[in-house]
Amino acid sequence: MTTHSASNGASHGLPPSPVHWAAVEDWAEEGPLAAAARERALADGSLQPPTRAQCAALGLFANVIAAEHILMLGSTAGVGEAWLLAGMDPGGTLTVIDADPHRQALTRDALTTSPSGSARVITAQATEVLPRLADSGYDLIVLDEATAISGDAQHAPRLLRPGGVLAIRLADHEGSRSLRDVAASLREDPRWATAWLTVGDGVLVSVWRGDDVAVDES
Repeated sequence: MTTHSASNGASHGLPPSPVHWAAVEDWAEEGPLAAAARERALADGSLQPPTRAQCAALGLFANVIAAEHILMLGSTAGVGEAWLLAGMDPGGTLTVIDADPHRQALTRDALTTSPSGSARVITAQATEVLPRLADSGYDLIVLDEATAISGDAQHAPRLLRPGGVLAIRLADHEGSRSLRDVAASLREDPRWATAWLTVGDGVLVSVWRGDDVAVDES
């Protein structure tokens, strides 16, 4: 049985200095597709794209599991999408769902010159699309904090294959109370293996172990 020690929020050891933290953020080298998308997104001003370190983590997840099918809920105007396309199988498909037509237009424009993978950009409410997606059809699902809180994460067990990854991009490193509730439910569910990574603004990442995992009653 896994036990979780009580914490009052105090850090253990010394936190990284701002200089070291900035070096970590700046270390991730952005490709031309993602860099151009980031420049357009910042100039547009309608959203704050994920940091380079956060995007690098998402791209790494895609690469490690050799993802062929990725589902992204909540567009990043092509920034995170470009990193995911670079990390996934070159013949794979990235599906991006967002109800905001402006963000999706930015995403389409950003990905028109992608050298690998293909992107399916769907402008719709996730609640309208998710029930129609295939069971166990995805290797990686990426949510932003808002979509996770809205309840879209509940579709992940059906949509992910065993060994697939759920990644939630945070708006801040602590997350809202609602997101902490999502994190707690994932941590306590033996079907998930979960970690909260302090990259960028934070990434909550869980590996779907499958419905067959026995629940420890001890």
